[in-house]
Amino acid sequence: YRLVFMGYYDDPSWIDQGIAEAEAALRIDPGLPSGHFTLGTAYAMKGQGARSRQAFLRALELNPSGGGLLSNFSVAEMQYGRLDEAVYLGRRGFVLSGKRGFYHLILPILTIRADAESRILLEEAERRTPRNSRVQMMLAMLELTEGSGDKALARSKATAEREPKNTEMSFHRADIAYLTDHPDLESLLAPLVERSPTNRLWGGESVRLRYAYALQKRGESARSRGLAAEAERYYVQSHRGGRT
Repeated sequence: YRLVFMGYYDDPSWIDQGIAEAEAALRIDPGLPSGHFTLGTAYAMKGQGARSRQAFLRALELNPSGGGLLSNFSVAEMQYGRLDEAVYLGRRGFVLSGKRGFYHLILPILTIRADAESRILLEEAERRTPRNSRVQMMLAMLELTEGSGDKALARSKATAEREPKNTEMSFHRADIAYLTDHPDLESLLAPLVERSPTNRLWGGESVRLRYAYALQKRGESARSRGLAAEAERYYVQSHRGGRT
């Protein structure tokens, strides 16, 4: 699982290495929940939605109370548009976590635009953990959907600057800049495209593709087209072996 997760922000070849290790473990013990859980996570990251869901369901069958399993399965269901299932899994995981894991509870609720419910839950989460970066990230997302783009930008900037080594927050700040079409978008994406060009940001586009958009806006059409072509080639390559 660690190998798979290393592929999220760094070289995506780690994901394939993690898949190979999980498959080797399952040849030894086909009933190993963590092996199926790892495959579910990996296939979701590669964009192979059907294979991901099949693996997660098998893991859930073997371990119905797996907290991390429910959390990742919830995110995958949300990623592929099964929002009711994502909310259900997030709520179930929240109870099993002792009502501490707010992120996977609230994220699918935010996605279905249950804004009032999201606000109530986020205020409680912030009361309990006022400096939690993921709580601040979700508050910024809610502010953005409510039409307060300036508030969302300020919050995401403050959180990212408070935690400069938090890679997730750097991506989140670039997300907000993209969704608000902020002038800082290119400068925020530039270091990310060097490290994780294939990472898919909030909304689905990869870092590489969003950077191509930023360059196009600046008039660098040739570089933009080249990056867009690279993004398409990677998309086709990573989706081989499974339908989304």
